[in-house]
Amino acid sequence: MSVDLASGVVGGEPGGAPGYRRVNVGVGAIAGRPVTGGSRRALVTGGSGRLGQAVVPELERRGWMVAAPGRGALDITDADAVRAAVLDLRPEAVVNLAAWTDLERCEIDEDAAHAVNAEAVHHLARAAAMVGARLCQVSTDYVFDGEKGTPYLEDDAVGPLSAYGRSKWAGEVAAGPEALVIRTAWLAAPTGPSFVAAVLAALDQHDRVFHHDDEQTASPTSIVDLAPVLGGLVGDGATGVVHVTNAGSATRHEVVRHLLAVAGCDPARAAALPATPDGLRAGVRRPRSSVLDGARLRAEGRPALRSWQEALAELVIDSRRVGR
Repeated sequence: MSVDLASGVVGGEPGGAPGYRRVNVGVGAIAGRPVTGGSRRALVTGGSGRLGQAVVPELERRGWMVAAPGRGALDITDADAVRAAVLDLRPEAVVNLAAWTDLERCEIDEDAAHAVNAEAVHHLARAAAMVGARLCQVSTDYVFDGEKGTPYLEDDAVGPLSAYGRSKWAGEVAAGPEALVIRTAWLAAPTGPSFVAAVLAALDQHDRVFHHDDEQTASPTSIVDLAPVLGGLVGDGATGVVHVTNAGSATRHEVVRHLLAVAGCDPARAAALPATPDGLRAGVRRPRSSVLDGARLRAEGRPALRSWQEALAELVIDSRRVGR
């Protein structure tokens, strides 16, 4: 069956896979998004997610021709579909932003978490190698156990405590030594599934009290700041592990107090949850302190990201402006 990209009809292609929308570079579209012009081609998986919505335009700004299929257009757990997509587009870079990040559900079904966060990365890595493309894999601070006592360097030993962390570490291994692995933490965006977005959406509910833990420490990271660094690393053909977060660290309770203060709300609306034994909350063990040290960015002379306070204040201000 042929595929009419303009109408959005999905079907099978000779040599392709059912449910995969064929990429016709320059005139086609995947999931309704044009494959934009540029001198280099990039395939971005998870492009419709909160991070993808910042990364795709950043790559386009840097002159990449970007194809960003949604989940309905490309199932990255299907090895045949991944191979067909990559062979069709023949990109120079494959940027994997797709992940299953629901900690509680990952704990319940670790096999499913592994399929999305690790096995799918293996499919992408193999397909990328077939066309000589670089793979960029986004990973997490949850690959660490949080017991080091100081910020984690790129070459520190890992020790994931949760099913999610184990699946993401397996994804790093699956990406291979020639891949670029960007570890980040506590992604903050004005919308989408994050505790920052949830707080922003409820700021005007004046009787709302926000309950968050005050024992787990990490570095909140704005997708607005992460996307340009990712774009630069991909464009430079970087490989290996790189830690990218906003500067500083905080607990979720401290973050919520900051968001409330910036919005002109009473910080007392933030209530700290009681401490839990062994970092166990909602059936998931979380690292107590997983602050990432961006030593490699410094060593390569790349600009450091601004403080998390400044980055998240910008999200608050922008969200309040849009809400007016």
